[in-house]
Amino acid sequence: MTDVAPPADGAVPLHRRSIDYRAYAEGDDLVVVGRLTDSRPWAEDGSAVATVHDMELRVRVRASDLTITGATAEMHTFPHTECPTIEAAFDGLVGLSVARGYTREVQTRFGGPRGCTHLEHLA
Repeated sequence: MTDVAPPADGAVPLHRRSIDYRAYAEGDDLVVVGRLTDSRPWAEDGSAVATVHDMELRVRVRASDLTITGATAEMHTFPHTECPTIEAAFDGLVGLSVARGYTREVQTRFGGPRGCTHLEHLA
């Protein structure tokens, strides 16, 4: 991964979002781990909260038919006390096929007030 150059000399970086996906073979399953991190580069000196979001979504997919058999969301760092209350809802991915129509179904189940925009994005 390469760093992105600032747009002009002296520009102050305000926000950094990192999204990382890793896939693993476990027997006849695939395990996909997605992690989203939002940080404030200007606060790395300790003057404010430097990491705003740090969350992870783990999904186990049966390779034979691409059906999700397990899903776990975990928020390591979050800005609001109520944020982690949505973690258990992502068990609702179980039973979905990651084939055609997956994205639309994720948006239906977890879009807007029914979920978390960041975890929905990872899904």
